[in-house]
Amino acid sequence: MLFLPAPFLARATAGILLIAAWELLLLSGVKTYSIRIPATVLLAATLVGAEGGVESHWASVAIFAALTVGFVAAVWLKFPDSGASGRWMTVIVKFVVGAIAIVGSFVAMLTLSTEEQGRNLLLLVITQVCLLDTFGYFFGKYLPSLASTPLLAARISPNKNIGVTLLSVFATLSCCAVLTLVWRGFGPATNAIIAASALALFMAVIGDLASSLLKRQAKVKDSGALLPGHGGAIDRLDSMLLGVPAFAAVVQIY
Repeated sequence: MLFLPAPFLARATAGILLIAAWELLLLSGVKTYSIRIPATVLLAATLVGAEGGVESHWASVAIFAALTVGFVAAVWLKFPDSGASGRWMTVIVKFVVGAIAIVGSFVAMLTLSTEEQGRNLLLLVITQVCLLDTFGYFFGKYLPSLASTPLLAARISPNKNIGVTLLSVFATLSCCAVLTLVWRGFGPATNAIIAASALALFMAVIGDLASSLLKRQAKVKDSGALLPGHGGAIDRLDSMLLGVPAFAAVVQIY
């Protein structure tokens, strides 16, 4: 999918993200179709507008807004009871903040695809998020001493501990650094990509935990049933929704 022509890449990405938006509405506390349908249509129109402005300064605004959402989410994780009331203001805030992340990740993907070697950059950032999950599973299963380290967020995710998470991030970043050095050699571009990868991995962990907190407050196990037995779109994309904008933000700065 990553190497489709730009218009097809945009449509395919938008379609997947709109499924995530539909799930986000339910996780936020919006259960009535009379609200979920118009809200999803409004977000679809926003994605169409964002695609048309991907080369304007508004693209940078969307990307850095999504990055800001990541830092806000990191603070939210420290207060897991915040936002659990179900009041309308809380519902609106959850959806709006999540929608900013969705739009930002969409714009980030399209922006990265326009960079020199942009599709390879996209492949790299998606690969590293997948590697992070893979290493997390491997280390958690085969290194029991790490699995016994303190939990990263005990009230949010009882299966995610500090030792496994840190080693997974280190292993993933090391792999990305080696791949980037082989691909680009030594130089400023390589430094930028490695720095972008480091921030993206941090935000990927935040995205995963934020998704877990959303589901915990909504009292559901999965965000949806898009993939039977594997959850919904948000379950598959939570790390990328914050990781991809973080990666794109650093690349833009450099």
